[in-house]
Amino acid sequence: MKKLLFVLVSMLYFTGCVPAPDFAKMDFPEKSDSIVKHSKIEESTKDKLKDGDSAKFKYPFKLQKAYSYGLKVPGLALNYKVNSKNSYGAYTGFKFWTAFYVLNKKTNKIVLIDTSSAGNSIFDIRTIEDPARK
Repeated sequence: MKKLLFVLVSMLYFTGCVPAPDFAKMDFPEKSDSIVKHSKIEESTKDKLKDGDSAKFKYPFKLQKAYSYGLKVPGLALNYKVNSKNSYGAYTGFKFWTAFYVLNKKTNKIVLIDTSSAGNSIFDIRTIEDPARK
């Protein structure tokens, strides 16, 4: 029993010892509003909603540098808001969503790889502070 407890405590202790990625050395895609295609974002988002046809979109935020801890790649993220109807036919209120873009090295184009409601991405996407603003 003591050995099992020791192993469990050791596993919990050492899982937090992963070094953070060095964002300064990463090659982020250039930020450009021309890459953002609202129609692609809306199409991808509507597929994930119960009543996608009722969705209303707002884009109050700018494109930001982001990192996907799931894919371990740098990219760009656009946060936006979506309001849609639930299964009862009532609007749920605006919720935050994120669109994540990465650079396709083969075609040298920036592509949309995921849209997800805030905090629910399978790619674990987090925006990072822009070092140029310090």
